[in-house]
Amino acid sequence: MQASRLQNLLGLIETDNHDYDAALAAFDAAEAHLGDSPQDQDQEVVALWVEIMLEGRALVYYFIDEPARVAAVLAEVGPVVQARGGPAEKQLFQSALLRCQLVQRRHRVDEEIIATARAALAAVEEVSDDHYPVTRPTWPAYGWNLYALGRCLVLHGDLDEAEERLHAAMAIANRVGEAVLPMRCLSLLSLTALRRHDAVAVAALVPRALEAAEATSSPEYVAMAKATLAWLAWREGRSAEVGPRAEEALALWAKTTGWQPLHWICLWPLIAVRLGTGNVSEAVDASRQLLEPSQQRLPDELEPVVIAAGAAWDSGNRELAGAKLAQAVELAHDLHFL
Repeated sequence: MQASRLQNLLGLIETDNHDYDAALAAFDAAEAHLGDSPQDQDQEVVALWVEIMLEGRALVYYFIDEPARVAAVLAEVGPVVQARGGPAEKQLFQSALLRCQLVQRRHRVDEEIIATARAALAAVEEVSDDHYPVTRPTWPAYGWNLYALGRCLVLHGDLDEAEERLHAAMAIANRVGEAVLPMRCLSLLSLTALRRHDAVAVAALVPRALEAAEATSSPEYVAMAKATLAWLAWREGRSAEVGPRAEEALALWAKTTGWQPLHWICLWPLIAVRLGTGNVSEAVDASRQLLEPSQQRLPDELEPVVIAAGAAWDSGNRELAGAKLAQAVELAHDLHFL
């Protein structure tokens, strides 16, 4: 058991370091140390196996955007959690289910995903004080699940509740000395302000988010902050800055791995600026990036307009392509993506 716990801990550390191959190798070793059919052994082994599978494997598969493998882990572990899991195991399952739904639906958040995020948060409260031996409002797990709900609410457009949940998560993290969670909350609060079209709030938040991302060596969130600066430049009429800032963010994202489906933060300002200068070709190129499987799927009313713009360009109709992209930019603004 001790060897398995140590390998599991190593896997979690490698996950935090974004070395996902090393993390999966560690989880393989952790599971091997448990022997054959760990789900049929005593309760302590079952609990550790569930943790390895859900907080380890499923989390890595989520980060590398492999929904089929997340779903396979849930299918294997779900019956064991149902039959033998306690509150802690059921909470891990709800959180893993949330991640699975997010990657399966390309981070287009719907009411079912919001309900799962709420269920995951509620499940934390069912975990006994023996598992989290601190006062409930300071549980790190409670903070992380507040953040997960807040993130889903931002992507769904429920901005007031999102802001409330993210501030609550950040307060918990600050109490317990957690560094990564406040950084992520600041990043999502910046996005909340962006979706409100509140340039003043974005200008106040994004430097803090950038500093925190750099301090925690989180390149994907550094990229997110730089992408937000591209939006801010567009919003404030500094069009010449949009392209360089957006390209910087996109180049940084290209070098990172993990959850990063929000390239639209800088792609929409980039498309708007390129259209404004008559550069329809490069505007279409940027719009195609919005449709990549790794990116958050656009709303139903917006996605076909972007697709139509690309199709018009491919057929040689430059004028129609520009008109469709202009329509898409207007829709993106109305839907709070720009």
